[in-house]
Amino acid sequence: MLAYEPGSPIRIESSPEAELPDLGELLRGTQPKSSQRSSASQASTSKRPNRSQPTPVRRSQPASTQEMAPSQPTPSSGKRKNEEREPEVIPDSSPEPEPRPKRARTSSALNRHPDFWHLDGSVIVRVENTLFKLHRSRLAKHSKYFAQLFAAKGKGKQADSGSDADVEADDAPSMTDGMATYLVHETTVEDFERLLVLFDDPIAHMDGPPPFPILASILRASTALSFENLRNWAVRILECMWPQELNALKDEETPHAAETIVLAQTCDVPRVRKRAYYELLRTPMFGQEEPAEDDVILLDNDGNVQRDDVGTKLSAQNYATLVRAREKLNDEWIAAAAYAPSDIVCPLAIKGREPDGSSKKQVCISADEQKVDWHWTTSVHKTGIFAEDMLDPVLGLDNLIAVDWKKGGYCKECTTMRRNSWRKLRERWWASLDRWLQLK
Repeated sequence: MLAYEPGSPIRIESSPEAELPDLGELLRGTQPKSSQRSSASQASTSKRPNRSQPTPVRRSQPASTQEMAPSQPTPSSGKRKNEEREPEVIPDSSPEPEPRPKRARTSSALNRHPDFWHLDGSVIVRVENTLFKLHRSRLAKHSKYFAQLFAAKGKGKQADSGSDADVEADDAPSMTDGMATYLVHETTVEDFERLLVLFDDPIAHMDGPPPFPILASILRASTALSFENLRNWAVRILECMWPQELNALKDEETPHAAETIVLAQTCDVPRVRKRAYYELLRTPMFGQEEPAEDDVILLDNDGNVQRDDVGTKLSAQNYATLVRAREKLNDEWIAAAAYAPSDIVCPLAIKGREPDGSSKKQVCISADEQKVDWHWTTSVHKTGIFAEDMLDPVLGLDNLIAVDWKKGGYCKECTTMRRNSWRKLRERWWASLDRWLQLK
């Protein structure tokens, strides 16, 4: 038997002489009943750790401490929480290719064009809700737009010419004869059918130019779809209607000036803008009708009137340009026509006396200021030249040139100098319009 040392712990196995109470007696009353024991065993069984996921045990702590720690969650409790929680879907982080945007298709019924549905046609073109059955080879030959579109479709890719056309599947076999349909968004049905009239019958307008609305449609469609020959023809006709040379300016009014300006900007025809602008400059309110109270004018992001009113309405930018140019012309006209010119001196208009003391014979009234002012008021203001030509000062100078100045008392030399001065002023104003209208 080992000797006892004070302060040392007493171990049970080292003291066999000590009589201890029976362990069963001590635990009696503390053990659960049979029903409680069965439920406890089931609970312990449900809390049994998953063998596939063992609970980690730290080596630095005793095993008994690890078993009694309440803060350590068992794998079974974590599994129950996962079962109650909805599964998380982790999105794929890899970038997906962006699909080509498709235009929204209208639900309106499709219609075959009554005139341009050729029985031997080889391609179907859809503009808005109208179908055209045409000859593919002719379209490709005369239009770069369709040539690139057909070539791109044959290679299985989109045309790279800025085309906004799509190729849709056969949604209505009874309407399209089972053929693929090319959707064209760059033009309207009206413009496209007017283009096709000239395309199928080149001598349709041989006797004279077509009406302006038809010419405008042909120019818009031929520009958008790259029919170069038809576009060149339409541009020549339009330039003949609106010549930019000063000697071609006439007193007669030329209609469709506002439409021509918008058309020239849309289709890039710069040579007609100057003459069309001046037509609006000499027209009250620039040819724009005063809107009624219930009128609604729709503008796009650039301030231009949308397609329904594009023929008659000007954009805010065009309107401001006209206002500035008219102010310049009015200032020039007032300086030139409000009073008789004082910078022209006639050599024959000299007052004096003869050697014998008699007065010299006066051969030109330009030396007499009172007569000059009276004659100017009578010939320019009372006849209405000054007021009526305020809006048309370029032709107003022509009216000054046409006055019979010699009959009013001016000599031939003085009359010639005045008229030459006004002709030069007329050319200077016409050249200055390029700057005032911001054409260059």
